[in-house]
Amino acid sequence: MKVALKELAVSGRSSLKLSDVKESGKYPVYGASGLVGYRDDYQCESSSVAVIKDGAGVGRVSLLPAFSSVLGTMQLLKPAEGVDVGYLSYAVKSLRLGGSFVGSTIPHIYFKNYGKSLIEKRNVSSQKKIASALHDIEKGIESLNARITTLDSLVKSRFIEGRAMA
Repeated sequence: MKVALKELAVSGRSSLKLSDVKESGKYPVYGASGLVGYRDDYQCESSSVAVIKDGAGVGRVSLLPAFSSVLGTMQLLKPAEGVDVGYLSYAVKSLRLGGSFVGSTIPHIYFKNYGKSLIEKRNVSSQKKIASALHDIEKGIESLNARITTLDSLVKSRFIEGRAMA
């Protein structure tokens, strides 16, 4: 059965700016580029999902650890009761929220709009299995991409060696 994303997640807002973040502190703060600093307090005590809501990375999804915060350029999504945070993360990624933005204006997305997107509602056990399988696939892709980069460097170095010998 499909339900609206807003039934699987509760959206949260942040007004944190980069100037509110310190180089050290107890709790991590995340922005569009990843970890941006620390604070001595946090916005979310459980693992959550963050979505870049404006700018060049609009729609990119991150899974955040418990006891963390996000900058105001991010939308924080907390899983509703009975929803696995990993499943929520992959469900939001599947929406490809940033894929339809082109042009010179700054793109924006809002939960009030994408929260209406239909997501398959499953029991928690199935959610965890799906999230685990997708996580394993992502790790496999990362490993293969690292290998491609290494092999590409090897090919380039051999080409340069060959030119130097000629």
